Amino acid sequence: VQNLVGCTAGGIISSTPQSAYRQKDGVKRECKAIETEGLPGVSVTLAILPGVHLKTFHVMGDDVPDDVGNVDPMTWKRAVGLQGVNEDENGTDLGKDDPPSFMLLPSPAFSNELDDLMQGLQFVFPGSHTLGGVASTVSTLSRARLFRYDVSDRQCVQTLSDGCLGVALEGDIELKTMIAQGAKPVGGIYRIVTGSETTIGAIVLDEVATEQVENDETFEEEEDENQDAKAKMSAAYAKARIPKPVLAEVNFVMRTLSDDDQAFMRKAILVGIERGGSIGRTPNELARLAAGEGHRFTVHQ
Repeated sequence: VQNLVGCTAGGIISSTPQSAYRQKDGVKRECKAIETEGLPGVSVTLAILPGVHLKTFHVMGDDVPDDVGNVDPMTWKRAVGLQGVNEDENGTDLGKDDPPSFMLLPSPAFSNELDDLMQGLQFVFPGSHTLGGVASTVSTLSRARLFRYDVSDRQCVQTLSDGCLGVALEGDIELKTMIAQGAKPVGGIYRIVTGSETTIGAIVLDEVATEQVENDETFEEEEDENQDAKAKMSAAYAKARIPKPVLAEVNFVMRTLSDDDQAFMRKAILVGIERGGSIGRTPNELARLAAGEGHRFTVHQ
């Protein structure tokens, strides 16, 4: 192992081999996904990246310049420990042609400086991609920890409790980032009726889409109590044909839920637009979306 970075977390996701069978080109393993929260465990990912140069770094909050536009790129890189990144052998900056990618693991105490660091990365390395997550623990009585090892420095075996740990990746690698916000679907499928720019004005229940989703799901035999609750929800949906503001519809839907779901929903609510697999949008598609057409709207918890 040449480089290692990691952190503590209140929950982890990983996988274990579920079964194995032999193919002509070797053994292929099928894995079973595992998620734990508040329990002892460790998740390790090993990677072989030929043609990729990695540089680990650790920066404290006081070392991050807060006036990005007034600091030249070379000075900024030295301040955060990224000297030599995106430079040739002569120390000349390579510019936008081959921007590096970054992974960040900040401690909770670094949250105030994280925006400055992210802005600096975009300013000094335009076109670069950054991903990561904040270290955490299961108790407020313990502090989050960061772990670092770098083969280029035999003394670099560190367990840290502050600052931000990072990895810069250069070379034959392309990083694509995404955000997967965990959510529990609540209610039906909605259409956006009115809106302006990023503000949703009113929504209305898409009865056809909602009925299709319900028909596609497989339900086990329900008890009378659950059947009554479903009947009440269906009756409530029948009254939802009038366009309403999002929060008004949320309050309406909450009354049809169980006490547990209502308590869960009061903690936070996410409103999102369903998007297909294609990232690109044509001008005609964008025009239809702006007019409230061509997409479905879902309230998620």
